[in-house]
Order: sequence, then C-alpha cells, then structure tokens
Amino acid sequence: MNPAGLPLREIHLPPPPGWWPPAPGWWALLAVIVVACLCLVWWNKRARRKRSAVAQARLELTRLRADSSAAPTHLAAELSALLRRVCISLFPRRQVAGLTGDGWLQFLDEVRGGSEFCRGPGRVLIQAPYRPGVSRQELDPVLDLCAAWLEAANRRAAGGKHDPV
Repeated sequence: MNPAGLPLREIHLPPPPGWWPPAPGWWALLAVIVVACLCLVWWNKRARRKRSAVAQARLELTRLRADSSAAPTHLAAELSALLRRVCISLFPRRQVAGLTGDGWLQFLDEVRGGSEFCRGPGRVLIQAPYRPGVSRQELDPVLDLCAAWLEAANRRAAGGKHDPV
C-alpha cells in the first residue's frame, strides 16, 4: 500500500494559544508580587513613622536644653515624658505604658545598654519631682544621657529590634 495514493486530507494545526487568560502560574506570580509590594509599603511606612518620632524627640530635646528658664523639676518631668512618648512610638505599648519608677529606668537602661539611668545621673528623672532643691547642673548630664538614649533607640528601631528584654 502506497501512502501517497490514499485519499487523506492535509493536517490542520490548532490555532496558536492566546495571551489571555494567562496560565495559573502567572496568576500566582502576580499575587506574590502584589503581596511583596504591600509588605514593602507597610514596612516603609512603619520605619518612616519611627524615624519621625525620634527626629521630633531630638528637636524637643534641643528646645528643652535651650530653655534656661524652666524649673528643674519641670524639666525632669518633661524629659521623662519625652522618653516615654518615644518608647510608646518605638516599642509595643503593652511593654512600655505601665512602667514606672525603677522599672522605667531599667527599661531605659536595657534599650541603651548600660546602667546610667538606674545607677547614674538618670535617677534624677524619678527623684526630681519629689526632691526639693534639684539644680539645673544636675540635669545637664541627664540631658546628654537622653540624647545618647535617643541615638541608641533610633539604632535599635532601624535594626528592627522591638523587644529589648
């Protein structure tokens, strides 16, 4: 039998596949890209908010340092409130909001990595409201300590570490 002599028709190829709808793998890739973009936007917003809180705190600290007419007890209270606002902005609220007294100073030391708040000039933050005769000279080292603490907190926030304990 000769195949050339058979009454066969020409082979017709199917039409080429269209570009729409894409294969399921492309849908999965699109979903991964969208989720990655959303995560990047969320992370960037959070990092920007944290950097903004520290930058505002630096400006406030500069203002407090320049205000020579402020009463020392008022200045100590303002410094403590400033550090607390920054802590609530950078760290989980449940970890920071309830801290008072020595626990508050210990938290500040853990963030900075020293003991200047618990055993050094930082104790003035919790003693000044109740101790008469606090001088501005006693608060100058505390101002420097707060500036150093802001730098340490900024580095910690930039590194993504939220739990200093």
